[in-house]
Amino acid sequence: MDYSNDNVIEWNYNEEDISEKYHFFNVLKDGRIHVFDPREAGSLKIPPSDDVATGVKIKDVMISDTVAARLFLPPQSAVAGKVPLLFYAHGGAFCMYSPFSVDYTRLLTNYVAEFNVVAVSVAYGLFPAHPGGCYDDSWVGLQWVASHGDPESEIFKLGKCEPWISDHADLSRVFIGGDSGGANISHAMMRNVRKQGLNENVKIEGMILVHPYFGDNDKQWMRMCPINEGPNDPRMKPALEDLAALSCDRVLVFLAEIDFLRDAGVKYVEELKKSGWNGVLEGLENKGKEHNFHITNYMDEEAILINQKIKSFIHYEKVNN
Repeated sequence: MDYSNDNVIEWNYNEEDISEKYHFFNVLKDGRIHVFDPREAGSLKIPPSDDVATGVKIKDVMISDTVAARLFLPPQSAVAGKVPLLFYAHGGAFCMYSPFSVDYTRLLTNYVAEFNVVAVSVAYGLFPAHPGGCYDDSWVGLQWVASHGDPESEIFKLGKCEPWISDHADLSRVFIGGDSGGANISHAMMRNVRKQGLNENVKIEGMILVHPYFGDNDKQWMRMCPINEGPNDPRMKPALEDLAALSCDRVLVFLAEIDFLRDAGVKYVEELKKSGWNGVLEGLENKGKEHNFHITNYMDEEAILINQKIKSFIHYEKVNN
């Protein structure tokens, strides 16, 4: 695993050196691409270490020759039988952050401790090194999880199943979720499930979208994912037929009132309602809050409310909005 944070390039160029400008990166005339990685402490990668305060165990695994994931196991005292599995895609506009980062390790540690779930978060390839890798690698990760429920899968036959999944995760209760770009990836994974399928022993029970990234800047997304279907690519502009056929019974969507992506999130909710999908849609708007505020301001009252809502969603409890 690569936990290094010492490969940061010191960028030094002038305005006239830029050929294309986007919200999250500049393309220079010499072909280099400068991603505006915040390089804040929370974005730095750290190796796995069990969390003493919560009792959550953490480890990293290679799920293919090129794709890694961070796994989180709830405290053994809380594991009575198998628990739901949360397949979580981190945010970062497809070009920043990692499940190995301080912020996302803390976020998922808290989720696992509070929700009593096993969590898997894939270290998907980022732009510009891996254009479109966010979708491809996440699908590899979800298929890897699903293979633990298939006696005919290669890892099953070779005895290479990951025990944290095979021994502790209830694969009939899988939740796919993510924030920002990770929420977009989550929707794309649901589309893949419908079109390509998973084995019959795996059921996606619900999808959780936190401040989802849909359709903010089509040109930027197409630059990051050059193999696309144009401005109306269904990964960025979900089609009604895909929404109508979502492979889960429940969806939970969070919006932030002053999020620059809020309007696109509202449209997603509206389109899902009119698509004919016959599942249960729940939602919550974080009043007066910006995009992904909960990642760093995790003790904020609205951030705590997000946690409570997700917990109730996973465990069927009804909490007043």
